[in-house]
Amino acid sequence: MVDIINNLYNLALGLLAGCVILLVATIIYVVGVAKYCKKYMLFYEELEKIKINDMLKK
Repeated sequence: MVDIINNLYNLALGLLAGCVILLVATIIYVVGVAKYCKKYMLFYEELEKIKINDMLKK
């Protein structure tokens, strides 16, 4: 009986560790996507400013 409880405990710890690792990986991925989107939006805003300046010069 103790062996079954020990196996279930080890299984629970393994699943918990897997969930924590998955959570950390997800957070890192979301932060990376947010940084990429922010960089892209800044680039897009600069591109729009250049287009507007070119239109005003013409």
